[in-house]
Amino acid sequence: MTPDSFRTSICSFLTVVSFLLAGCAGQIEKPAVEKQLALPGSPPTEELLEMARFLESGRLIEPAYSMAFALYQKAADSGDAEGQYRVGLYFYQGKIAPVSYDDAFKWFSKSAAQGHPSAQSYLGEMYRTGNSVPEDPGQSARWYLAAAEQGRAGAQMRIATYYGNGYGVEKDEAESFRWWLAAAEQGRPKAQFNVGVSYR
Repeated sequence: MTPDSFRTSICSFLTVVSFLLAGCAGQIEKPAVEKQLALPGSPPTEELLEMARFLESGRLIEPAYSMAFALYQKAADSGDAEGQYRVGLYFYQGKIAPVSYDDAFKWFSKSAAQGHPSAQSYLGEMYRTGNSVPEDPGQSARWYLAAAEQGRAGAQMRIATYYGNGYGVEKDEAESFRWWLAAAEQGRPKAQFNVGVSYR
């Protein structure tokens, strides 16, 4: 984190804390936070996201995942793609509650539809593994390709494999190589190895 981004986080932290304390009687706990966030005059979405990331990071204070989740949820409910992705991730990883792939899929879908590349990658993975939804190679390829086109190296490697094997897409060695090369140019060792082998 750069000094400027750290200062931005601190400013967002102070803005959101001031708002929360105004209605939480000095106790920033999850139920009080959720109640206060439901009131008019909530801080802007970007400040909520900065605060949530700060709470997760463990900088200055221990990670506070339940409070971070409440802030992400507020952002998600307002239609913010990053907030929706983060809420989906909490459900996918089971950070504050048991894993819920159904809820994760719901929020990833909302975020992915807005073009969030990480959410698109997770949808691709869920369709590949059959978590919450039936396994669907075509849908998996669709979402991995969407993320790959936005520069996600992991998605580029996955779609390269799909084109190489004909999984969810028509087999196409040229397309496979193109995506391996794209990932290799981002420094992924496995992709670099596969590109090197192709030149032998």
